[in-house]
Amino acid sequence: MEDGTTTPHSSEAGTPDIRTAAAGSGSHRQYRTRRWQLPSAWPLLAVLVVQAVLSLRLVRADTAFQDEALYLWAGHREIAHLLHGVPIPPFPAYFSGAPVIYPPLGALSDSVGGLAGARILSLVFMLGATVLLWGVARMLYGRVAAFFSAALFAVLGPTLHLGAFATFDAMSVFLLALAAWLVVRAGDRRDATGWMIAAGVALALANATSYSTAVFDIVVIALALVTALPRPGGKLAAARCLVLLTVVVVLLSAGLLIGGSYYVTGVGQTTF
Repeated sequence: MEDGTTTPHSSEAGTPDIRTAAAGSGSHRQYRTRRWQLPSAWPLLAVLVVQAVLSLRLVRADTAFQDEALYLWAGHREIAHLLHGVPIPPFPAYFSGAPVIYPPLGALSDSVGGLAGARILSLVFMLGATVLLWGVARMLYGRVAAFFSAALFAVLGPTLHLGAFATFDAMSVFLLALAAWLVVRAGDRRDATGWMIAAGVALALANATSYSTAVFDIVVIALALVTALPRPGGKLAAARCLVLLTVVVVLLSAGLLIGGSYYVTGVGQTTF
């Protein structure tokens, strides 16, 4: 226009383009969202730091207990048997967990860092269990419940003790927590078969690592049931439990068949 008046669409210097402004506003919102989401992990990190510090005080408190020495020695023997064919005692007949699962891991940690290294491996498992507990509680009840449940678990005496104890207990607790997290993570999906298979594998490994953990299988199966109600519904919820139970039974039965009579004897004498 000749009188110098400009319309909103004709300005190139004075009025910003609407799309540019919208994009800038979206970027600002995205940045603001990231800025407010980042601190959400701080409470969990604080819990993990407290748990780690309290357990680390116990790592060098004593020499190896009898159970620690037994499992680490057995792990070294299992590795020597695997690599060089060294004869080994019938560990499965009197161990309360499969000697081919945790003991070799503990022995490897012992080779790297000594007894302290093996105990720190247990601490890693217990820290992982706390993280998984946080995840389960957050999905079920929200962040506040996640913080208090994880904080309470992290400072319990047994938690701190197992985080500085080189036996299979910490690994079995971690695997149980992993199985629980997997079934809850499935949520209201209609097809959760993959999640249930993964949870079944974790649960079977937990049971094989420490036979006594089988008493907690019902808790994980119950979680698979209640997290599928009211959606996706009763039939699918029952199907989840069936898949989970089938995977556990098949894997444990196969393990007993492969392990032979020594494993059957060990389960009967140490657990039942």
